[in-house]
Amino acid sequence: MAAKIYFMLLIPKYVQIYEEYFKTIKRYNAWFVELRFAAILALIALLILLNILPDVLLSFFQNISVIIIIIFITSYNYYFQKLIRLKKKDEQVILSLYQIIVDLFSLSILIYVLGGIEAPIFLFYIFHMIIGSLILPAGMMYVLAAICLLIFVTFSSLELMGTIPHQNIIGLFNFEFYNNLNYLLVFLSIFASLVFISIFITSKIVKDLYEREQQLKRALDDLHQAEKSKQKYVAAVVHELKSPISAASSILDLILGDYLGEVSQLVKDKISRAKERINESIQMINNMVRFSRFRLLNKIEIEHVNLSEMIRKYILSINPLAEKKNITINFNQKQKDDVHLNCDRNLFELVFSNLFNNGIKYNNPNGELLIELSTKDDLLTIEISDTGIGIPKSDKEKIFEEYYRASNVMQVEGTGTGLNIVKSIIENHDGSIIFYSPSKISSAIGVGTTFIIELKQNILL
Repeated sequence: MAAKIYFMLLIPKYVQIYEEYFKTIKRYNAWFVELRFAAILALIALLILLNILPDVLLSFFQNISVIIIIIFITSYNYYFQKLIRLKKKDEQVILSLYQIIVDLFSLSILIYVLGGIEAPIFLFYIFHMIIGSLILPAGMMYVLAAICLLIFVTFSSLELMGTIPHQNIIGLFNFEFYNNLNYLLVFLSIFASLVFISIFITSKIVKDLYEREQQLKRALDDLHQAEKSKQKYVAAVVHELKSPISAASSILDLILGDYLGEVSQLVKDKISRAKERINESIQMINNMVRFSRFRLLNKIEIEHVNLSEMIRKYILSINPLAEKKNITINFNQKQKDDVHLNCDRNLFELVFSNLFNNGIKYNNPNGELLIELSTKDDLLTIEISDTGIGIPKSDKEKIFEEYYRASNVMQVEGTGTGLNIVKSIIENHDGSIIFYSPSKISSAIGVGTTFIIELKQNILL
């Protein structure tokens, strides 16, 4: 119980989301270790500089003391580096406090060894107070600051009274401050003010930034909740739309089958076209329901899929549409064996549904749709090329945006959601999708577009 109370005292009161706070603390702890290594190098350089400067002399005691301090800082820095990897997330705060305390102790000894109040490195006290205020409560930092100032004042007072020797750097200054009482009083008063003001300002800025971050996070959470509500609504409405459309399709089947009496071929042709549009609508509804569930649950159901077989089956399903426009579909697989992939089967069917249908819908009569599948090392590549109307250069930056349609497709029906859906699915499978237009099979029939999907993981031959 006492340990828990002690732990809670180290967390600022304005912290509300502990998970994010602990992650930040761990990053800071790692940053402290990196800064400390830089400080060690700087201290070594300072020691060398003071020993090579003309007319400047460090005593044997000062040289040995600085070397011991360097070794001490290096040792506990490696120790802290190891602890950062091992400590639990809630122990990172305590580790931060330990680092600050040991650093302040080392700094206090170093300041005394290199001249006490006459050593400019006392300014690093302020640096440590600012760093500590990024993590620990202001009250805790005020206590640490008071202890450091007490140590500083004690050393200075003992030097003034001659109780302990003053470790000046010979030749660095032509005057002495440590034995001037008036100077000590003025200096220590100003220095103490700077330390406490630094803590106050830093803590205030950190608090304001953290509270603003919490506001942004709450706003983002509200947006995510609104998006979930929207996806639920869309899935429900779209699913309800499917029933009357399916019923209409069944009625058209009765007419086409002459179950309601003979009709002319002209009427059958018109009804067949209407049924095709209905089937497209049902497919679109199925895709929207699938994607709404994907967006709502943010869940991918991974299974082992024969990707080559899936592509071949989908090509068969769109062949009737291709034949009406006299479009040739070619499937090239560069390796002998079928390609397998660990992925969400339903979502990849949605990817092929969008891309392959677009390759027919926006293609020109007598055109070509080329689908290529290849693997190299751990990279799987799917290329879909057509000889269609292409994508204008002015639209290339926005083509994957939701509800955006290229400026040259207004005469073709569509919602502008397909490519956005495809991109989301591919990226959620750790893949990428790009395109270029004209396509690799561009011809006099049409400039076309080539889409390239790359998947870097879970490839199994």
